[in-house]
Amino acid sequence: MLYISTIHQSVILISKVAQTEESHQDLLSMMVCAISCKYCMLQQCVNCPDDIVMYYLESQFKDSNEDITFVQWITADRAEMIYPTLLVNDYIPEIACY
Repeated sequence: MLYISTIHQSVILISKVAQTEESHQDLLSMMVCAISCKYCMLQQCVNCPDDIVMYYLESQFKDSNEDITFVQWITADRAEMIYPTLLVNDYIPEIACY
């Protein structure tokens, strides 16, 4: 059985936007011990590696000075979409924490 969380769905977007040589499956495999384990996919596994994707993306964009604009949902009293702009190197920790 394959467990997919909505957070890990963003790995597909990361691999497309970053245009990495690795597929989204490769990136996901870096993030969890086992894709088939529900505890790994729900971020409840204590053995899964930390920050691997962040280090990988930092190495891919180490010389980047580009801005990136992205869509982000914020929720307070109601849900709202915002479009913040950050430097790529400032954005990496935001996406890699998932």
